[in-house]
Amino acid sequence: MALHDAYARLTPFELAFPDGGERLVSSVEEQLGEEADPGDVRTFLTLPAVGSFLDEMRAQDTGSEAIHPFGMFAYHAFHFVRAGRPVLLAEESVVRRLVRTAPDVSDPRLPAEAGYLQLPQHLFWTPGPENVPESVDGLFWTRSSDGLLHLLLAMGMRRERPGLVVAPVPDVPWADAGLWLEACIRPDGEDFATTLPGGELDELCSFETAGEVLKLTARLMAYLHGTPGAVADGVPGEAPPEGPPASKMPYRRIVPTDAKESENDG
Repeated sequence: MALHDAYARLTPFELAFPDGGERLVSSVEEQLGEEADPGDVRTFLTLPAVGSFLDEMRAQDTGSEAIHPFGMFAYHAFHFVRAGRPVLLAEESVVRRLVRTAPDVSDPRLPAEAGYLQLPQHLFWTPGPENVPESVDGLFWTRSSDGLLHLLLAMGMRRERPGLVVAPVPDVPWADAGLWLEACIRPDGEDFATTLPGGELDELCSFETAGEVLKLTARLMAYLHGTPGAVADGVPGEAPPEGPPASKMPYRRIVPTDAKESENDG
């Protein structure tokens, strides 16, 4: 199975918010007023603007179980826009290294209060609706004012199928992120090991638990923060006919800092 990290692919945000999220953000800000905390999930999900967004999503999805996940999608989209729409694309060699071992740095720090982290296409898989494996495109993160980290997996972005699937990860205190770096998550088996039939042939990875999502996030953020030269400006790609659609958004790449390491991991 071909993996892809040559350029930032069309993001779930662009797919769901062709207007750049401006309508959602302006409506939410107006309805929140000056006193409410926009990071309060319960308050956010009760806003009429969010209800309108969910009505739009409901028209495209018959499953009522999708309502809360897409409510959290609106939450992340709102904070993503307010943070300046940061997009990070993690290169395959970096991700494979961090799947195997934690970075030398043990101090994970977020580059922004909210953003989108795109993983190499088709490298990670996770159970989707009705337990059907879905390819993970990436994850949104938002740190709220109370210090909680909210994560949302985005998956199911397929050329042959419209739409996407989103799945919230239970929120956790970001202050505990250092503890996730070396945590052993799966009670049986190796963390990130593929559960996709035949996935070992392409050295694919799986998220079977929320803890694995937290662990990889912490490792990437620790590597990004503590490794000089770990981030580089991305160059917008022109998608070839056989490639995935390219994002139109500015982005940065999480890159290996040692050419030899890149060769060994690639």
